[in-house]
Amino acid sequence: MPNKMQLNILKIKEIIFHRPNVHHSLLQNPVAQVDTVNELKLLGVYFNSTRKFDEHVTSLLSTCNQHFYLLKQLKCQGISLSQLHVIFNALIVS
Repeated sequence: MPNKMQLNILKIKEIIFHRPNVHHSLLQNPVAQVDTVNELKLLGVYFNSTRKFDEHVTSLLSTCNQHFYLLKQLKCQGISLSQLHVIFNALIVS
């Protein structure tokens, strides 16, 4: 390899994008050690082989729900509104 980069075969995944209702056999993997998956997370985004983002949206909603619960608990502990605003901007808006 020109950049002397070594690939870790154990971490490589293959995803094949297709239409949701296609039921035909696919070609075999060109590299036997590479796992074929239906869903994977890449740079924080969940990709699905049928090009749906259900898992990604569910994950984002779960994270936001946890952050709002934290804000509620901090408010109950008596943190000022200006401090809550800073925490809101750091967790939710970002």
